Amino acid sequence: MSQKEVYIEGIDCSGKTTIIDALRKEHTSFTHKHLLHHRGPISGIVYAKLNSRVYDTEVYWEMLSKHTVIVFLILSFEEVKRRMIATNHYLPSDLVLDQELRYWYDVIAEADSRGFTVIKINGNSDLGLNMDKIVREISEL
Repeated sequence: MSQKEVYIEGIDCSGKTTIIDALRKEHTSFTHKHLLHHRGPISGIVYAKLNSRVYDTEVYWEMLSKHTVIVFLILSFEEVKRRMIATNHYLPSDLVLDQELRYWYDVIAEADSRGFTVIKINGNSDLGLNMDKIVREISEL
């Protein structure tokens, strides 16, 4: 198993930091072998689209390599909104939040179609099960 660059991606309040912190604590040999990133080029693409920035998003795709693994945390609209309210996070309008979620799904689908390894994680699931799935699937690559 070669070293991988692992990007933990997802909308705000999806649990990226929680997953990374838990992996570093519970799976130290895994986190010493692989590079873990909280967000990456995928976030850049999503937020460029969301904010109507006229960036050439191709430059973001070029930042990714064959050793890249994208872990995408999936949450429902309702759960994202609940977490944003619970953490006193900036809460966009329902229309903007819905649009952002759609951009995330579109960009992740594009990453998959471009041949990148994408691991989809249900952000509502048990943290331990999610960590085990991430470690198992990346170890099998």
